[in-house]
Amino acid sequence: MDDSKANKIYQVPITANESKADERKAVLTGPEDAVYDGPLALSQDGNWLAVETSADGSIHLFDVKAGKLLTTLAADVGGELLLFSPDGSLLVSSATDAIRFWDVKTGKQVSTLAEKDIYVGSFNSSGTMLAIAPPSAAPNDPAKIELWAVPG
Repeated sequence: MDDSKANKIYQVPITANESKADERKAVLTGPEDAVYDGPLALSQDGNWLAVETSADGSIHLFDVKAGKLLTTLAADVGGELLLFSPDGSLLVSSATDAIRFWDVKTGKQVSTLAEKDIYVGSFNSSGTMLAIAPPSAAPNDPAKIELWAVPG
């Protein structure tokens, strides 16, 4: 891969077949070995993009405005959820062993929850509470929603 094209966001003009409503804003490219087929999340303000790569299970965190890869978070393979807090300061990732909370600015893991394989989650508007829907342990177990205080 041409290094001048790695880890950039490109403005792509619309084609004759696309309408303004279908306008693509940018195309993001990551490292040459990245395979982006896992979960992804865009912060509410549009500043951050997180995407899991199946090449190694890590999470790539991009600064959308600068158009560059900021850091790679060493997460476990098999995550199904990426979610930014409302203010964009925290990223939540689920993995096969836990839910992790990451400080977006430092790229450091700040906390974990022992829940596993979470597919659905949502923050309240102030970012102080996280709702998750863990999978049932057995087929006849009732579905449940858990509410957790957000660390910090």
